[in-house]
Amino acid sequence: MRFQLPLVVLFASFLCFFAHPVFADDSDATTPTGFGISGGVWISPNLSGQTKSGVAGTEISLRSNLGLTNQTILVPHFYYRWAHGQIFDFRYDQFSETMTTALNVPESFQGISFPAGRAVTTNMKVQWADLSYELPIAYDQFPPQDSYLNALVDIKAIRGTFTMTDAVTGASGVHPPITVPFPLFGLHGRYRVHNGTDFDLRLAGIRAGFEDALGWSYDLEAGVTQQVYEGISITGKYRYFTFYNRDANDNRFGFRLYGPEVDANVHF
Repeated sequence: MRFQLPLVVLFASFLCFFAHPVFADDSDATTPTGFGISGGVWISPNLSGQTKSGVAGTEISLRSNLGLTNQTILVPHFYYRWAHGQIFDFRYDQFSETMTTALNVPESFQGISFPAGRAVTTNMKVQWADLSYELPIAYDQFPPQDSYLNALVDIKAIRGTFTMTDAVTGASGVHPPITVPFPLFGLHGRYRVHNGTDFDLRLAGIRAGFEDALGWSYDLEAGVTQQVYEGISITGKYRYFTFYNRDANDNRFGFRLYGPEVDANVHF
């Protein structure tokens, strides 16, 4: 039996449970409370991944073996900023694609053999949702005012489906739907560059293993938010997200995305 946690998780856990939050008096706080919504466009992020069905299956690269391509992803985002800088945040992402390509190497998937050169059609869809809570460690306590550093806990749920079909015989290998809820731990900091312009850095992740199973996920983003009107702002940022899961039967699925994102934000 084994269990692994990286230093970032241990550090974030320490901050969440042992650090004393430093709150400012509400009368001095300039960060607005209330509800906000964002509409984001993740602009053609670099997308790659792999899948494997059990011990007898081969590991299949979604990009080099099946022709997975980059695509633009829409990102709806909702948040509620509470007193003292506490934040509840919900975000949803998904990507899906149907690919037809000739295999450059033989593959085995869900007990079906696909010879090299054979045309195959692949259908895949991955959806994930985040519900996070942020607890301030330092809030309006270092200049300039309206800057903060938060510890965060992010509950992420991922669902993936994958089907691979032989274009000649019609035989299909269907990966059982993967539904994985898990927590991420990390930090979110905002620094007020000057009035109306903020720099944000958000880091969260986890890596864990138990017996023959292993999984990890890391979610990183850095960007600048510019207020354009009272309650309305634009964010430009760079996002990196990766997920990997291997169960005790050696079924594997993982993917990675990274690239620029632009968000329009409205705060009520």
